[in-house]
Amino acid sequence: MLWSVAVEEQFYLVLPLLITAFGRKVFYSFPVLIIGSILFRYASRHGSLYFLEFHTFNVCSSLFVGCLAAYFVLYHRLGAWFERLPRMYIIAVYALFFGYYFFGGNDKVITVLIYSVFFAFFILEQNYSKASFYKMGGAKQLTTLGKYTYGLYAYHMIFISLLLVWIPSYIDIKGNYLLYFGCWILAFAGALTAAVLSYHFIEKPFLTLKEKFSR
Repeated sequence: MLWSVAVEEQFYLVLPLLITAFGRKVFYSFPVLIIGSILFRYASRHGSLYFLEFHTFNVCSSLFVGCLAAYFVLYHRLGAWFERLPRMYIIAVYALFFGYYFFGGNDKVITVLIYSVFFAFFILEQNYSKASFYKMGGAKQLTTLGKYTYGLYAYHMIFISLLLVWIPSYIDIKGNYLLYFGCWILAFAGALTAAVLSYHFIEKPFLTLKEKFSR
């Protein structure tokens, strides 16, 4: 899963250079880059799955969508638009997304963009909407877990892979849904433990450095 973090880091290295060179105008190129990424995915759809899922230009559209959302919040009052958005429309967007998730199939070309737009909508709705039917920030346990999401993302596949290799060599879990569910609980517990340790002993010192450099 760390391949996507590598794509992020490429983006974080390149974007400041583009902004320095072209200023705010660089954001005008993002719709073109999003379309280019989709066309690139379309051209790659029958090729290697690794190339389709791991190539920088195949997956960078998600980052461009996030940047466009931030740009419109900062310079075009998108946050104010979300403040006035009626609850009925919010529910409709969620219904459309979950309808696509469960019944829309898994199109290799457009699904990445649909997910990106939805998650941008979700973040903006949670931060700005006054008509949200639920605010995730109100759940203290989830807010606390939020500190460890980076570690959870980084380590969860390690524990899932270990369990999928180790447990079946001792126990046949095929058809045993209770045991299968227990494996996922163990994987989550292991990933969470690693994420907590990682946050306090690896990430936190770097976050302290970040605060010093941002002053």
